[in-house]
Amino acid sequence: LNDLLTTSTLTNILFNEAVGGDKTPDTLTRIDSILERHPGSNRALMMLGTNDSGGSTPLSSSQYKDNMQLLANRMIARGKSVWISLIPPALPYAENATRNGDIEGYNAAIKTMSNIQIGPDFFSFFYDDNQTPGNSNDDNERLSLYYDNFHPNALGSRIMSILWANSLTGSTT
Repeated sequence: LNDLLTTSTLTNILFNEAVGGDKTPDTLTRIDSILERHPGSNRALMMLGTNDSGGSTPLSSSQYKDNMQLLANRMIARGKSVWISLIPPALPYAENATRNGDIEGYNAAIKTMSNIQIGPDFFSFFYDDNQTPGNSNDDNERLSLYYDNFHPNALGSRIMSILWANSLTGSTT
């Protein structure tokens, strides 16, 4: 993403503060230390929710939204503009239908948050249901871009970087 955003007149420095397995409540406990490490930053890009949707007690959409809004508010209070992407699906969709229902609820919640910018729609990119009811054989699942059910492989990550760059710059490359 850094390479995609850096031009001859604009330099970017990106920091990745992701912790594998973190859920939104975990990130809430760490957000102040993250912000302290990057006082000169002016933009925060977030993608949280895959882990919130898993396990025996996934967060409700309202709990998820409350946590994400608290995170965004903390960053905004420190002078950051906040961009939040829509969460990618768990694939194959049919094998993870309940979890994907939660993820779709989280994505709907993101769209109703205040004072944020909506980033790339990873859900629609990785899974296109072609507007047909239920899970059908004409659905487009980009399984080849995942190395397991939840995580993009190297090419999937590269595409996510391009989609982030497009969101941030307004490009459609």
